[in-house]
Amino acid sequence: MRPMRILIVSLILALLAATLQSVASVKAVNRLTISTNPSYLYYGNQIVGTTSPNQNVTIANNSSANVTLGKLTVTSEFVLRAANCNGKTLLPGQSCVFAVAFKPLTATYKNGSVTIPVVGETSVLVTLTGYGITGTNILRSANFELPIPNPIPWKGNSLSFTLTKSLDCSVGLSPRCSAKMMGNSSNNPLSLTQSIGLSGFIGDKYIFRLSSRADDIPAGGQYKVELILMNMYNQIVGTRTLRFTNGTHGFETLMGTIEATEEYSWILFRFTLQKTSGTAWFDNAELIKLP
Repeated sequence: MRPMRILIVSLILALLAATLQSVASVKAVNRLTISTNPSYLYYGNQIVGTTSPNQNVTIANNSSANVTLGKLTVTSEFVLRAANCNGKTLLPGQSCVFAVAFKPLTATYKNGSVTIPVVGETSVLVTLTGYGITGTNILRSANFELPIPNPIPWKGNSLSFTLTKSLDCSVGLSPRCSAKMMGNSSNNPLSLTQSIGLSGFIGDKYIFRLSSRADDIPAGGQYKVELILMNMYNQIVGTRTLRFTNGTHGFETLMGTIEATEEYSWILFRFTLQKTSGTAWFDNAELIKLP
């Protein structure tokens, strides 16, 4: 009788161990089925006190069971926009998207993370890095605010199109006014350019950005901002072009960098709209030389 009891107890213990191992395995698998794309965000150089464009992260449930997320959190000097994912229950195969921006407070290397709680599981982390830098905006009247100084720093591409004629103080990102451009049936381009006399050398680096809001901008044509480096002979020795999204959207911020590959004497900051219809507003132009 005693051997029989020992056998029964052994079977019970073995069954219990197998069950615990199975549960642990399931939990391990569940942790692996919550994925983020990407799992790392790099913001590059960002001027202290300014906010970078958003970068998106997708959380996906790759398992065969529902997964519930908790409230997402982020470390300081990064800005989390996660209303889409906070507390969300993801069905199998379902995903949600949140955004993170970088807003450094001091000039140094920054690293942080977004913590994504998963109910009943280990939290998932998304790593964040960027550099806070100091710098001075080289552009004049960069926010298109009144009063505009003389001489007017922004030049239109025709006598009929000037900065003063394009100002719209009913729409603005910071704080009130913006430069407004409208498409036309003749498809004539409209552009505003600021020329800066600034000599420089190979290896000089600049960061530039511009924000634009759009209303019913069609495909085709041009809707862009560009930075152009020119030498003393008025020859282009470097250029970088960024293109805004067509359609209708709120203020979209584009940011780019350029590195001089030749000596230069002039920098041109230009934004252009060439469309048969639609309206675009431009605000918060920025050009900063990187250390």
